[in-house]
Formats: sequence, C-alpha cells, structure tokens
Amino acid sequence: MKKKTTSTFSKVKVKVGKKLKKTSQTDTTISTRKLVVWIFEVFCNKSYRGLSLNDLCRQLGHYNRNVRQDAVIGVKQLLSSNPHLISSSLHLIIPSVANDGHFRSQLKSLLNLLFCVPSDAMCSHFELLLAHVLLALTHLKLPVRTFGVTIVLLLMQKYPRLCSRKSDLFSSLIDVISSSRKLLKRKLLIDVMLGILDVYFVTDKKSCGPLSIAYFSADLKNCSQVDLATNTTYFECPILSLNSTEEASPFSTWKGVLKFCTAVFPLLESLLFEENFDCDGICAEVIGKISQVGHIFFVFATLSN
Repeated sequence: MKKKTTSTFSKVKVKVGKKLKKTSQTDTTISTRKLVVWIFEVFCNKSYRGLSLNDLCRQLGHYNRNVRQDAVIGVKQLLSSNPHLISSSLHLIIPSVANDGHFRSQLKSLLNLLFCVPSDAMCSHFELLLAHVLLALTHLKLPVRTFGVTIVLLLMQKYPRLCSRKSDLFSSLIDVISSSRKLLKRKLLIDVMLGILDVYFVTDKKSCGPLSIAYFSADLKNCSQVDLATNTTYFECPILSLNSTEEASPFSTWKGVLKFCTAVFPLLESLLFEENFDCDGICAEVIGKISQVGHIFFVFATLSN
C-alpha cells in the first residue's frame, strides 16, 4: 500500500455556509468552564436554625407569637456571633423590630446590641428609629409607654449627640412628665428628667455670660437689676459651620426653659413632700443646672405670677 503523502501547503476544506477565517486574524475569545462549589453554603452567616438575616427579619412580623420570638432570638444570636453585620444591616433590622409584650426583655437586649454601633453608622437610620420610639411614648397602653421610655433612656445614654438636636423628642418627653396619666414609676420619671438635662443642657461659652445673682420680692414690689446681655458676635456665618443643619437646643430659648420648668417643678414638689424618698440631691442638681440658663429670671417671674 502506498503511504499518504502530506503536502506542505494543504488546501483547507470549507464547509458549505461557513466562511474561512483570515490567517492574519487573531482569535481573542476565551472559553471557560463553570465551577460550582456546593460546600460554600457552610460559610454563610446563618442562625442556629439555618436561617439568614433576611429570613429572620421577615419572621419578625409574623402573626404567630412563637415565630416572632424565635426570630428575635435568632437575630440576636446571629448578630452576637457576627458583629460586623450590625452596621450593614440596620436598614433591615430597624423597620422590622417592633414592640411585643410577651418578650420585651429580649427586644431590649436586641436593641442594646444594635446600639453598640457608632454614631456615624446610626445617624442615617436615627430618624426612623426615633419615629418608632415616639409612637410608643403616646401609646394608650401603659406597658408600651413604659417600654418606650426605657428605650428612650437607652438612646439618650448611647447617642446623646444625636438626641440633643431633636426638638420633637424633647416635647414628647416633657409630655410624658407633665401628662395627667402619671402611672409611670417615680424612678423612671426622675431618670427622664435627669436624662433631659444631661442631653439637652449644653453650656456654650460663647453665649453664656458671667453668673449674676438677683433678688426680687412680690410683697415689697422691688427687685435688683441684672444684665442678661451676652457678648455674642453677630457676624458669624452659620453656613460655614459644621452644625448648620442641626436644630438649636430647647434650653437656648426662654420658651423651652419655661416648658421644662412647668413640667418638672410639680414633680419635684411632690417628691419633696414624700417622707420615704430622699430627693434633696436630685432637686439641687436640677435647680443648679436650670439656674445656669440666662433666662431663669424670666421663668421665676412668670411662675410667681
């Protein structure tokens, strides 16, 4: 048999309907194969029941109480074992967490875990969180209002800077103290009163002048004169300030001080007449801080009338 001879320049056979590629053209296509790693799910962040954070947040609004309770426990367990998920998952957790009377202690521990994030991460979600809290403060049921007050105290302790410029929170807390439905515990009302002073009372050296003592008498119809004018620069540009978008403190106006004193002084009066309750230190602290405000002269004059 004759051997097949291979020519150096063999003619390429072209199939019907296909064009022959040019020899000067370079094929740049890359062919790859898909690799599926089935063991990847082991490293996913899931709870002890094998549920992700999205699944748990959906179960927080379930109609069954046991499912909601398991979801709260699962979210707390998942965030405790993975703290890096808290800051990136606030937009999922805050709209889902609501008040439930059957497991308020677990909800409080979950919120306490959420409040560990820094103020910069909580700033964009603080308005929504505050809206839920203010809704709880005006609820008809006493346990819900009590739970709302405890969460407000926790917020004021963790994020005093974010709370200090919220006038709606100040008004809601004043309504809680001065409400006719005073069914809250005295200790809780005192904590609210001291929390308002700690958060909203800011001593500004630029606007506070030297301490002046005045004496006045309603019977003798005389009083001493006090200069309440402050050495304020009237050529400041608030647009260039970092706090240009923040609201002013309620204690910076005489109306805010008067509103606070009108709500707090009856509470202090009732505490002073209680024999089993030592409130001398609390009254001295409250009056001492209020006396540092420049508008206190007008407040006492208004209350005396």
